[in-house]
Amino acid sequence: MEDEKITLSETAKQVFRMKTSFLPELPTLHSDDFTQCVQIIEQVILGDNFRTKVKLIELLKPYTDKVIEESPELARAKIDTVLRKAAVLAAADHLEVPEDILRDLIGTEVIEVLKPAVKTTALRPITHVMPNNVLVNDMQNKGIINIGWKELHVLPQKEIDSYVTIDLEREGMKLIGPAALMSPFERVVSDAVMSLWVEAERQKVDPVITIQDIIRAMPGGGIRTTEQQEEAIERVLLKGRESHILLECTEEFRERGLIGKDDVYSIDDFYYNFGIEPALPPHSQKPVKGYRLHDMPPVLRYARMTGQVIEVPIRYLTICQVKNGQVTDNVVRMNPDRQGITNYMLRRIAVMKHDMDEAWDRYRRYERQRKKDPTLEVKPPEAFRKQSNVMLFESIFTGIDTSDRIQRKRYRDFVFDVLNYWKATGFITGYELQKKTQKITGISVILPAKWNRSSAK
Repeated sequence: MEDEKITLSETAKQVFRMKTSFLPELPTLHSDDFTQCVQIIEQVILGDNFRTKVKLIELLKPYTDKVIEESPELARAKIDTVLRKAAVLAAADHLEVPEDILRDLIGTEVIEVLKPAVKTTALRPITHVMPNNVLVNDMQNKGIINIGWKELHVLPQKEIDSYVTIDLEREGMKLIGPAALMSPFERVVSDAVMSLWVEAERQKVDPVITIQDIIRAMPGGGIRTTEQQEEAIERVLLKGRESHILLECTEEFRERGLIGKDDVYSIDDFYYNFGIEPALPPHSQKPVKGYRLHDMPPVLRYARMTGQVIEVPIRYLTICQVKNGQVTDNVVRMNPDRQGITNYMLRRIAVMKHDMDEAWDRYRRYERQRKKDPTLEVKPPEAFRKQSNVMLFESIFTGIDTSDRIQRKRYRDFVFDVLNYWKATGFITGYELQKKTQKITGISVILPAKWNRSSAK
């Protein structure tokens, strides 16, 4: 148990004394130290006095029943394990801690939960932060979770790879998608968490986030969500906390000049490294479950070091309907699939704009060379582009079930809603339909034609 002292409320102390005073092995509890209280009960649980243990089982029966009901696998475990968890729950039962927090934190994390609720800052990111590298792209598109070591072709021109293994450590965990893949919705949640971390850095506040913070940082943020959607976000967080990432990137970092030629570098962490504690959002009297991020998420750390982070103004995440070229107040409804679609399109267009920046730099360098060597071929700036402006529906809908013809049409219509909003707000200039044998297969995005840095922002 931890050494940190946690003050019990007066009600809790009275109840705790009443429940334990008749056990001869337990002294009367006058201490405010919650850790000591639990340790004393554990001594009885682990002791050999059968009569006392029977009394303790009777005493904690309501809690042991609750433990077993919520964790059926414990019914097959040692009774000591069940009793230990039940004892902690009993000690915490009368504290002012929301029940939903205690429900899945019966173990040692209860000690964290028993701390006073932390007053949090309203984290409203000003930019949407999206790590965009081979690691996170392969997690979503190729499936590299729970398959052992996997090479990442990080610098294919130089035949340099990094290597990663990602293990989902908790067996029987309820997942949103296949264990080997990161779903589009999981990536949306991931980008929201990254955005909140960056915003906490900007505001210089503790990175304690809530489900509502995450919702506000996702496409359609601020719109009322359902309980099912909130539970889905929580499942994503818990899955990430159990996903252990070991990334070996020494050769890549040496080539990029990030470390010395004799240095080595690897990242060993969980996708999300957080503790759970009660949080008190601004203008709220009721504590909610808070997630304290202990470290920068490793995916963001890796992307920052290699310069592969995209940031887009947050205003492009809430899509409004457009009528006669004018933005209306009618917000387009979101669901997890639509959020995944929006996130993908936002990321792709941001990559296109960055490519325009890079192409302009390459063009200017080429022009300087051409002044020295007039025999060089005249090339327009577009010739230095490396990214296509075409987005195929097949790619936009990756990881999303579009087998139903009607649903697929609705998602296509949603794509046009997003593009029309971004056109009306100046994020893009326009778009054209991409066709193959009279069939619409995607769209070609039109970006500002003026070749300077301001046009690519």
